[in-house]
Amino acid sequence: MLDEVRSNSDLTRPEFAKSFATIAVEQIEKKAAKRIKTVAKFEKQGLELDKYLSPFDEIDEEMFLHIACAYVPCTYDIGGIVQGGDACDSIGEYPQKKVYTYMTAQRIGYKYYYLGVLPEFKQ
Repeated sequence: MLDEVRSNSDLTRPEFAKSFATIAVEQIEKKAAKRIKTVAKFEKQGLELDKYLSPFDEIDEEMFLHIACAYVPCTYDIGGIVQGGDACDSIGEYPQKKVYTYMTAQRIGYKYYYLGVLPEFKQ
């Protein structure tokens, strides 16, 4: 696509700059879209969710809601931070106090991030 813009000698400098900028923005958006983890991409991968996501991955709203309440209502939902309802694991052994860990995600403005499997937050 960029080669087409370069080879078009009829473009003035401002038109060329505008075409180039448009292509650059499109490419950036495509790369950004590839980095955002989605439920649709997750389902195609066939992996477990904790293997598909890595801490600090940007996720879409659907994935955020999937973590928050896909199967069991979330255990924590305050200030844009949610923890999934099902415990992933626990730290500690019986009879000592166990600390359960949960998939955790955060909303910041209009973006969503997976934070990892973290110990239970208290409400």
